[in-house]
Amino acid sequence: MASDQEDEPTADGADPGAPLAAVARLTLAAEQAAVLRGALKSGFLARCARPVTVGQLARASGLNETRTRDLCAALRALGTLAPDGQGRLVVTEDYAPLLAGGADKSALAQLESSAVRQEQIGRLFADRRPGWYWRTDAGSRRAFAAGVTFEPATDLARSLVGVCVSGVAEWRDAFTSGARYLELGCGVAGALLTYLQLYPKVTAVGVELAGDLIEDARAQAAALGVADRVRFVAGDAAAFIDPVPFDVVFWSQFFFPQASRPGALATALARLRSGGLLVAPVLGTGTAVSATDDAAPDEEASLDALLFRSLDVPIISGPGLASEFEAAGFVNAQVHDIPLVTVVTARRP
Repeated sequence: MASDQEDEPTADGADPGAPLAAVARLTLAAEQAAVLRGALKSGFLARCARPVTVGQLARASGLNETRTRDLCAALRALGTLAPDGQGRLVVTEDYAPLLAGGADKSALAQLESSAVRQEQIGRLFADRRPGWYWRTDAGSRRAFAAGVTFEPATDLARSLVGVCVSGVAEWRDAFTSGARYLELGCGVAGALLTYLQLYPKVTAVGVELAGDLIEDARAQAAALGVADRVRFVAGDAAAFIDPVPFDVVFWSQFFFPQASRPGALATALARLRSGGLLVAPVLGTGTAVSATDDAAPDEEASLDALLFRSLDVPIISGPGLASEFEAAGFVNAQVHDIPLVTVVTARRP
């Protein structure tokens, strides 16, 4: 009787179990993401591209049948696998596109980046120090960086990058004609290496402060056969010098803390030729309202603001970024809402 009374609504009609139910939903989503991440990383999901029995999956994965059956049940509950009516399982129509064009690699990069973000967000309630990105281990730093770019060895990346670049006519024309390209804050260089594959006349330099990410980028460039058209420099963007001007500079501005931004923009201005193009992405598309606004905050934007501001990176709108460019000496700043991302462009006078 006591437990029945505990489950009854309170006098004001509120359900006392509602808070725990809300937490349970969040927990379920996080654990389901872990299931999908494991299925992609291990190759388990790829083995289900065609109908397969539990026994066949167990033998292929090296797991016992009980574990395999339980994993399949979890993936079925997620809507990732379904029975084919003949005692076998197969990837559902909703998830089948993950197994084409390298989408599985991009999805895995996002999921692994999310795991790092979750860990760091949880620490922000107690960690008062700025700059967690530089204190974390190399693997976590790489996962975080890879989650905001493309997997360059995939057809999906080449398709998406082509759509993005084509959304800004002057960017597309510069690459098509064979631009000399500089990327400040290239990270693991997913986008840069994809540009080189799509535009065979482009040559590039990538500058990145994290030397371990540079080593990854160099190895990937060699594997993709574009190492002869790219040079990677480990160092501060503000200190980068090159005697030959560039046609396009891309600034990964949402990895640059406030104190580093004037130096990076000064480098971009100095290294561009007259009339050269500066391009930078805007972080997210939503609006992170303040904690006390009456308006409902955008969930993704609010988490981005929490995470990147903890790195002392300002969250700047497209028009705000355009103003920052013009204050640094650039002209003709414009905001472009193109597929996948919003970018701001400007010219060196």
